[in-house]
Amino acid sequence: MNKLLVFWFAVLLLFAGAFCTCYVFQRAGGGPSVGQDETDYGPPLEHFQLTQSNGDRFDSKSLDGQVWVTNFFYSSCPTICLRENMRVQELEQEFGDRGVKFVSITIDPANDTPSRLDEYSQRFNADPENWVFLTGRMDYITRVGKDIFQTEIYPGGHTERLFVIDRQGKIRGAYAFQNPAEMQQMRSMLNQLLAEDADAAP
Repeated sequence: MNKLLVFWFAVLLLFAGAFCTCYVFQRAGGGPSVGQDETDYGPPLEHFQLTQSNGDRFDSKSLDGQVWVTNFFYSSCPTICLRENMRVQELEQEFGDRGVKFVSITIDPANDTPSRLDEYSQRFNADPENWVFLTGRMDYITRVGKDIFQTEIYPGGHTERLFVIDRQGKIRGAYAFQNPAEMQQMRSMLNQLLAEDADAAP
């Protein structure tokens, strides 16, 4: 009987040791970062820094004072993401010369390297002055989606909405790119934001 108790006590100690080792490993940053407690990340993001398709660092603070549009995608998606960026292309052609900036963020950074995004952007004749394609670490991109755009981002899954941000950095709308009525509303919002700036000019 005593041997049986000793055996189960040893098993209990083994499981406890494994649990503690796993906990310490994750707290030290060795485990997966997606899904960790928010306190591991610090305060919610207000701006973000990612890598452009040309390899340069991109800081969203550079968009302060400008109207801009963001969407999430991945380059190997042959259907929805392709159609989504075709809508962005139409918007860039319509509003890019009027000062609206466009920011497309991959949700597949393991494959969407800067060079791959550079090649992908050429499919849309994207003007890098108006439309940037960004990549980075997946856990960080997940935070960008959650903290800034209040949307769930994970590998292989993302929102199909386009986000419109005003000159004060506030999200003024999120529009389903496959809904013609919402896309018209989005165009109206962009025109409104551009007109607000014109009205405020001395």
